[in-house]
Amino acid sequence: NAEITQDSAGSEYKYHRNAVFAASGASITIGDDARVSLLGSDNILGNTAVSAGYTGDAAASTVRLGARAQIKSEGSQSHAVYAIVKGSELTLGDGAKIETSGDSSSAVVSIDGALVSVGAGAEIQTSGGGSYGVYSYYGGTSGAAGDTLADIRDGAKITTAGENALAVLAYTKEATNGAGRADVILGSNVRVETSGAGASGISAYYKSAKVAAGEGLYVGVSGEKAFGVVARYGAEIELKGSAILAPGYYAVYAMSDDAEAVSKVGAVGVHNVEGVIYAGANSEIAIVYADGSYFKGATGITGDSVLNFDMTGTEWIMTGSSTLSDASISDGSLVHMTIYAADRFTQISADAFSISDSVIKVCLEDFAASLNDAFQLVASDDISVSGS
Repeated sequence: NAEITQDSAGSEYKYHRNAVFAASGASITIGDDARVSLLGSDNILGNTAVSAGYTGDAAASTVRLGARAQIKSEGSQSHAVYAIVKGSELTLGDGAKIETSGDSSSAVVSIDGALVSVGAGAEIQTSGGGSYGVYSYYGGTSGAAGDTLADIRDGAKITTAGENALAVLAYTKEATNGAGRADVILGSNVRVETSGAGASGISAYYKSAKVAAGEGLYVGVSGEKAFGVVARYGAEIELKGSAILAPGYYAVYAMSDDAEAVSKVGAVGVHNVEGVIYAGANSEIAIVYADGSYFKGATGITGDSVLNFDMTGTEWIMTGSSTLSDASISDGSLVHMTIYAADRFTQISADAFSISDSVIKVCLEDFAASLNDAFQLVASDDISVSGS
């Protein structure tokens, strides 16, 4: 039941103000039901509510809080939970509530080889432009190379609101070239929600950055040009069963500007996806849809990138012509090829099709039957069809 508040309002010295702060190898332990607040911290770099480690420390530091901790920071450029330096650890028990308000503020931050672990059932919330809900970063500026990890356990809810806000981000500085990793692990049944123009649900940037999510992930985004899941510049995202709803833009997107750093998204399980799935330059997307999956949207590919669908017992409502690398459609799958404008038809293009025990359904709606011959499966290699 500890209550700790740092209020910088009116203070002449405001830099690196912290409510709970362990550095230079120190350790702090606080029991259950703690309440920690950082107030009056507007536009001040380095201010955090709870912090383990300090830039340049030679020794790792540790902060532990028990169950049901409530941690809050207010003000732009302030953070709620923050760990830095290789080997530093900051752990929170189950049922934590972590909240920030203010532009460029983050709720959970792990940097340069540190570990942040948040127990099951956490509520993580940010509001403000450019804010991050969960952020794992390796930039190589805080001592020896190390693997950075933000570990968010089962049942967490991560919510961000604001322009260009990112709910989950793993990021490595390009110049480090694989010297250290930045990872985010999400447990099962994690819910991710973002709102705001240019916002993103799950993001990974540059080589050696990865987000891996367990079963039951939900990603819901709203706002102009808001992404559901995006991997850029050689990063990787790995999903199990998920729901990704980004009806106005890209549900899944990958790209890289370096042919030696291929961005990858892999997903296996029961998926419910709404939006565009697009493999941009130098990228690979492979989605295995298990029985009971649903996809409403279209697909696209840039150049020699790879986009594979393996659909079992899956319903696909096409919202536009689509391109795949390999398409396997089997075991009771249903694909709706529907005219979606008076002068547009639906087409699926792929290197190869394998269609078995499934239905490709043509729906003309109110348009002329003469357009029926405009529905096409176009393969550069083979089309194999059986029992369909």
